[in-house]
Amino acid sequence: MSKSKSAVKAKAKSESKKKKTDEVASQPGVGAVLSFILPGLGQLYAGRFLWGLFWFIITPGLWIGSGGFLGWLCHFLSAAQAHNQVKAKV
Repeated sequence: MSKSKSAVKAKAKSESKKKKTDEVASQPGVGAVLSFILPGLGQLYAGRFLWGLFWFIITPGLWIGSGGFLGWLCHFLSAAQAHNQVKAKV
C-alpha cells in the first residue's frame, strides 16, 4: 500500500514541476519583451530557433543599412511575432 501512495505522490510532484515549467515558458508577454530588447530572443524563448537566428542576422543589417529606422521596425515586428509564437505554443 505504501508503494502505491509513494508512486502517486512522485507522479503528482513530477506533473506539478512540468506544469510550472510549461507556465514559465508560455507567457506571450515575456516573449514579446525579450524580442523587443533583442530581436530573436523571444523566438528562442518560444522554441523557434530558425526565426530567432533570422532576427539576429537581419536586425543589425537593417540598423546599419537604414541609419536606424528599419532597425526599430525590426524590434517591433520581432516582438509581435514572438508574442504570437508563444501564444500559439500554449
